[in-house]
Amino acid sequence: MTPGTTDGAASRAVTAVVDGPTVASRPVRDALDVASLFVIVTLLTLLFLGGSSPLRAVMALAFTVFVPGWAVVSNLRITRQVHVALAVVLSLAILGLVATVLLWAHYWHPVGLGEVDCFIAFGLIVVSLFRRGRSRRPHKA
Repeated sequence: MTPGTTDGAASRAVTAVVDGPTVASRPVRDALDVASLFVIVTLLTLLFLGGSSPLRAVMALAFTVFVPGWAVVSNLRITRQVHVALAVVLSLAILGLVATVLLWAHYWHPVGLGEVDCFIAFGLIVVSLFRRGRSRRPHKA
């Protein structure tokens, strides 16, 4: 073996450690999409019914911490190690930014903000599911 070259097994091991899994598996992404859609539908139902309940608080927390970021991340091709963490960070950043803009514009309405965010996240997650479902079908030649 000459200097500057490596054998095949060692090279593949280093590449696997550096690169890691390329994209989260489809069943995991699909499960997270379905869980997010469940949170959205439950939260929207509770918002439209009005009042407050412990379930509404739990769904609002789950939505705030995960769903808006997941709606963005689910449409991206990123490594498995960071997709859930990135969804959490993006969720908090997105909702914080939108809330700040609404406060500055003197148009603050938390329930309205929640409803609009739910509808946008719902649409993005459905697009993500549709795109992954389409890529699974065999193409006709």
